[in-house]
Amino acid sequence: RCTTAEGASFDPLGAARVVLAGGGIHIWDTESGRCNQMAAKGRHPVWSSDGHRIYFRESSSDLHYIDLSNGERTCLLSVTGQQARELWFAQPICFSPCSRYAAAPVSSRRLRGVQQNASSGGERERVYRYAHATVIMDFEKCELWQCEGMASRIEWLGGARKKVPASAVC
Repeated sequence: RCTTAEGASFDPLGAARVVLAGGGIHIWDTESGRCNQMAAKGRHPVWSSDGHRIYFRESSSDLHYIDLSNGERTCLLSVTGQQARELWFAQPICFSPCSRYAAAPVSSRRLRGVQQNASSGGERERVYRYAHATVIMDFEKCELWQCEGMASRIEWLGGARKKVPASAVC
């Protein structure tokens, strides 16, 4: 059961299905009314162009997908050593028009130290340092590029419309 709205995406092939995030990742069949949970956690779901996979985020520092042919869940990208997971900077993955490339902002949060908070009576609070990057993935060559800095919105401009099959994903 979806409890909150944390992202939604329509089936790219026109089937009467919507992937929803809220209390996990769910696929809602709008004709039958059935709603099946695919993952216990996740936000910002996006269908692959061929409708065989659903990509989603569990935090600002990772990217997962579910293969709908077998229900298998795979972590495609994760920041190493990330202990303080959060969703403040998480955004949906963005595919190029040809589906060969995908881009996503990724953030890491590391504990920088502890300080006294004057506004809360001197209680100690944790202070974190954030590092942001935009990651571009080439699914055909199985390559990854990273550019430092936060991307608040990612869009692809122009380009070929040839689709890369989902089986080409590393």
